[in-house]
Amino acid sequence: MIKKILIALLALLPIAASAQQTSGKWVTHARFAITSTQNVIDTQNKIYILVNNSLCCFDKTTKQQTVLSNQNSLTGTLITGIYYNYEKKYLVVTYDNSNIDVVYDNGKVVNLPQIQDAVMTQSRTINDVTFGTDKMFVATNFGFLVIDDRNMQIKETRVYSINISSIAEVGKWRVVFSLGTTVYYCHKNAVPEYLSAYKRTDIASMSNGKILPIGDAAMLVKEASRLTKVTIAEEGEEATFTATALVAAVPTNVQKTPTGYIANFFAAKYYYTFDAEGGSPVKKAFSAQELVSCSPDGDGALWGVNAQGVHSSAASTTYYKADAVSIQGVPFWMGYNKNTHKLYLTGTSDNGILASANKNAIYEINKFDGTSWESANPTGTTGSQGWYWPIFDPNDSTDTYYISSRLSGQFKVTDKAVVKTFNSSNTPWTPRKAAIRFDSDGNLWLVHSSLSSSVPNTAPVKVLPHDKVQSGNFGLTDWTIYQVPDVTNTNSFKYSVFDISNKSSVKAFCTADYGCPVIVWRNNPDLSVAEFESKTYNSLTATDGSTCTWSYAYEMKADLDDNILFGFDKGLVMFKATTAFNDDFAVEKVHALDGVKIYAVEVDTLNRKWVGTAEDGIYLLSPDCKTVISHFTSGNSQLATNVVYRLCCNTDNNSIFITTPLGVQQFFSDYNTSAEDFSNVYAYPNPVRPDFTGLVTITGLMDNSQVVIKDAKGQVVKTLTSTGSHVAWDCCDDAGERLPTGNYSVFAAQQGQEMPAQPYTKIMVIK
Repeated sequence: MIKKILIALLALLPIAASAQQTSGKWVTHARFAITSTQNVIDTQNKIYILVNNSLCCFDKTTKQQTVLSNQNSLTGTLITGIYYNYEKKYLVVTYDNSNIDVVYDNGKVVNLPQIQDAVMTQSRTINDVTFGTDKMFVATNFGFLVIDDRNMQIKETRVYSINISSIAEVGKWRVVFSLGTTVYYCHKNAVPEYLSAYKRTDIASMSNGKILPIGDAAMLVKEASRLTKVTIAEEGEEATFTATALVAAVPTNVQKTPTGYIANFFAAKYYYTFDAEGGSPVKKAFSAQELVSCSPDGDGALWGVNAQGVHSSAASTTYYKADAVSIQGVPFWMGYNKNTHKLYLTGTSDNGILASANKNAIYEINKFDGTSWESANPTGTTGSQGWYWPIFDPNDSTDTYYISSRLSGQFKVTDKAVVKTFNSSNTPWTPRKAAIRFDSDGNLWLVHSSLSSSVPNTAPVKVLPHDKVQSGNFGLTDWTIYQVPDVTNTNSFKYSVFDISNKSSVKAFCTADYGCPVIVWRNNPDLSVAEFESKTYNSLTATDGSTCTWSYAYEMKADLDDNILFGFDKGLVMFKATTAFNDDFAVEKVHALDGVKIYAVEVDTLNRKWVGTAEDGIYLLSPDCKTVISHFTSGNSQLATNVVYRLCCNTDNNSIFITTPLGVQQFFSDYNTSAEDFSNVYAYPNPVRPDFTGLVTITGLMDNSQVVIKDAKGQVVKTLTSTGSHVAWDCCDDAGERLPTGNYSVFAAQQGQEMPAQPYTKIMVIK
């Protein structure tokens, strides 16, 4: 009965449901890192390229390449697969949230949100898409769908609670593959409702097979360990399946060509061609990683994508590359230069979030001017140990940044070239990465937390005066050294967290390795005098009397006042920098984030705090950190994943750049300004599903509105005050208890005004 209800719900969902409403404008920046190439499809007029979950379309006629995303034609964010129907001339785009877009050659896009929007407990991951006569087959983790592609309406929904890896029509048969060796099949004109009524056969090594039909009685199968040809022999109402291994390796993809088929083995740098019957294999090798395709209705020319871009075999020296992030490693660190109005994005070495596998990362940096991305890897770097955060001299208007490496010192880079290396000849040096910052006067601070037995750390904290920084002409004696206690930590390669108060110039630091303390110090304003006062805290006392402890630290951030925010594996605290030296020193605990692992904190021009977490998305807090203005997750917004590495504010337009395991995004927080009335109040997500644990955003509000939420009996369950156009609600009552299943009405009025008789919107909560 439950399955039938789910099937009915799924089938009745509207085919043209509007995209989920979100407050603000999201931009997902395309990424082109050849090592993460997923698919390339040659059609008669266009080439579709999927790299790093970013989709590009190259027009063969105009020679223009366009990034397709939710900023122009698509409705989703993270693309997981692309599939092309050569007969009907449309591309199917699937997303990580099980949304589907159908992109026709004429540019028309039809959204199919039924799987994404279905209320069900099973995983909805889409595994494969194949095509039959007037049909599209969608294999999922719960079963499959059959869509009539003449009108893009669902004609079959099968919820089996079994992971279906692929489904296709092969001649007279419907064939269904699952994660095991069992293959299900039936006559395509006599399809049973339940999988148990299908006929079955076992084929060895067919687990997770993906089907490409090659005629009425055969198919190519990309499966877990090889590429196989499977022939089907009819025996009355039964069928015999015979598998023949073609290549003892797993292909990246298998596609049809004008003369047969092609199988790409991207990582291994070769591909195979086969004839129309799937025979006569010919292996062809590349000198570098490349993925190729050849449209079955084209001119026979191969089109491929490699590190240089898209190209045709007919013009092998001409390449076309999309405007995209081109860092091959992990795009991680960011800095926004107010003087050049550019974002600087770098790869990373190993740090407290990413493993030591990144320690040999190459030096990579991209720049973004608000319109296009530029690869700007500098010349003159030494070593190959990767690097950390870029910083900027607040008084320097040139294209210059400073950056720390893992083992090769610090660099000053101007116009894509290293113009100064900070090393043992000119800097009181320690052969490990340094935490680096400029203070408001333009003095450069370096803090080395680590030492080794062979090279003692005799200069844990040092500063170079601004005039020496600007001249670039300095030596060992130009630095002032401060022997701040407890800074050093033996052989740590965790990145240190360090920042300087904008008002009082108090410094706050933590090595970020296991159990390392928070250290604060203030120095004599005369940098020629090595005087300082410091405090060390192995735990922090909160104003509510509780004790804050941490195992690992991830962020130290100064706001626009005299506050320091400290993010760690158990939450976030804020404290007035100058009070850290008082005997009664206490911090303000951000209770909304108690127990949440904090990876990043950024402060915007309104002194609001943006907080990136390890698994709970992004929080936007009020300047005093006492109010959650918004909570963005992959479930209620276009944020690609709830794992957020770093955040960076574009102070020119107050947008926020975000790095995650899935790439780079940008959110324009003030895209929706406060409303002039309450005519467009809505809430998202809505309905609130049982597995949703984030905050519901109520938006379309006037600034500083009183918001009242009532249950079905008209009783007030929650009262809130909006900041700007929206307010966040945790689906709890004023006592903090999760509310039961039901419809909740939202009323709003400006301060001092009466609440309306009718609600502006309703929210369905399913507990």
